[in-house]
Amino acid sequence: MVEQKITLALKKILEQITSERSDVSLFALLKMDELTEKWTVVLSAPWINDATRDEAFYRVRDLLLANLSRDELQTIARIGIFEEKEHLIELLIERYRTDDYIASDEKVNGNLIHEGYILAAKRTQ
Repeated sequence: MVEQKITLALKKILEQITSERSDVSLFALLKMDELTEKWTVVLSAPWINDATRDEAFYRVRDLLLANLSRDELQTIARIGIFEEKEHLIELLIERYRTDDYIASDEKVNGNLIHEGYILAAKRTQ
């Protein structure tokens, strides 16, 4: 199953990010777009702000390119980098825990999540 391979690769990427930068508040693979059936990789951390957002985006992108096959990469539509204070991030951390699986359509802050894997979810502050 492609999703299983991707989640294993994302766990490796999460370990790499935390070893380089420190805590991560949320790291998730979410399917939120019913038209494309593709995944969104979501990262939130206390060290992400306007000054570090681009750096975090490119680091996640580079790690995805290094750890996923071409077929696996084609299942990912976007990378979302968010500060901890974003309302969606706060709600996801309140609702889910590390290693939770979102099996069916769930609405969070007006966003419909069709399926998801929560690889890390914790308050850091």
